[in-house]
Amino acid sequence: MNWTKFALAVVVAAVISIVLNTVYYAVTAAGHTWEMTKEEPIMSLMLLNHFVFAALLAYMYPFGYQGRSPVLEGVRFGALMGLVMFVPTGLIVRAAWDVPITPYFLLDIVVAAVVTALMGVAIGLIYGRQLHTA
Repeated sequence: MNWTKFALAVVVAAVISIVLNTVYYAVTAAGHTWEMTKEEPIMSLMLLNHFVFAALLAYMYPFGYQGRSPVLEGVRFGALMGLVMFVPTGLIVRAAWDVPITPYFLLDIVVAAVVTALMGVAIGLIYGRQLHTA
């Protein structure tokens, strides 16, 4: 693995995730506030979440790469990983806690897929066409 490209992919993907999710959740904050919501979230854990997710995506991307355009590969991989990450987590949160299934939840799914698709595109463009998993 090219560790320089990996590190760059992690940072760029994490920044995409941080910026787009911050904007989305700031705009839709009223629809995402429940009785169990903390007044002050633990920002270091939120940032860690973005970097861990970006690192996992950057690590896994080469294993699914099929030799097509890095943009198309990134969209396919990223959107799928966004759905794999968000949908089960969103459902279990709603099953375990008093968090309702609202139209925002459906919008959250779409936004998660789009944001993660963009993360995948960034990773794909950084890695390029010449990928080897070994």
